Amino acid sequence: MDSAFQVKGFSMTSCRLFVRTTILNDNKQPLIYYCSAWFISPQHVATAGHCIAEGPEYIVDRQQPGFVCCRFAANGNCLPRYRYRLQSWVTTQGFLAKLPSRSNDGAVLKIVPQSPKDFVPPIPQTAFGAFTGSSPPEKAIYMDGYPMQTLEDGCGEVDELRRYQTMASRPAQPIDSRTQNATAVQYQMSGCAGMSGGRVLSRGPTGRAFGLQTFGYEWCQGPEGKGRGVTGVTFVSDFAEDKCGVCLKCLMEATP
Repeated sequence: MDSAFQVKGFSMTSCRLFVRTTILNDNKQPLIYYCSAWFISPQHVATAGHCIAEGPEYIVDRQQPGFVCCRFAANGNCLPRYRYRLQSWVTTQGFLAKLPSRSNDGAVLKIVPQSPKDFVPPIPQTAFGAFTGSSPPEKAIYMDGYPMQTLEDGCGEVDELRRYQTMASRPAQPIDSRTQNATAVQYQMSGCAGMSGGRVLSRGPTGRAFGLQTFGYEWCQGPEGKGRGVTGVTFVSDFAEDKCGVCLKCLMEATP
């Protein structure tokens, strides 16, 4: 139930996010973050907070911030009709303050079509904060998103331009003793689907989104020593005053 599988088609809801940062790599070139993002309105996408900020600072290159792509050509280039430019972005005060960052690790980005006269309209995902103040869902958890450039959890070769999906019914576990209801949790699921910013749905792929994937790491089990990892999730919240969780509609309203 928790093995990742590759999506052969494409989605106009869940897309690949490329963020050009102000951080330089070993070759003194701007580092590009590879994340996932999903539409919450025709002009906004949700992703993980650490894709655009570290500590109290945003790391996005304001001159060339990056783009969202929902479909790629065979040669790996983004098809213009499915490409959206990053225009502005905002994350939570809790994430910027690191209090507690894992529970507030979310962001909303405003985007515009690369080709305003010729683009494919996105399909927003319905998101809700029904689990704020209650226990995290324990069954029928479904995740999707684009993988990192490299994976270390025994998943083998992956195509970083294709979405991967996982469905499992494994119970959620708090990340540490401080996390209570409506905060970050972790699921024992295939790490192939643990992509920063990916959506987390209840009751299968047609369900509503209740969380964001925020991190993943290796946790191999079984005699083969591969095939399963841990994916962290921070919940969607409906209220700005919640200290834990990510209020997507609040961030969307705050995005300049």
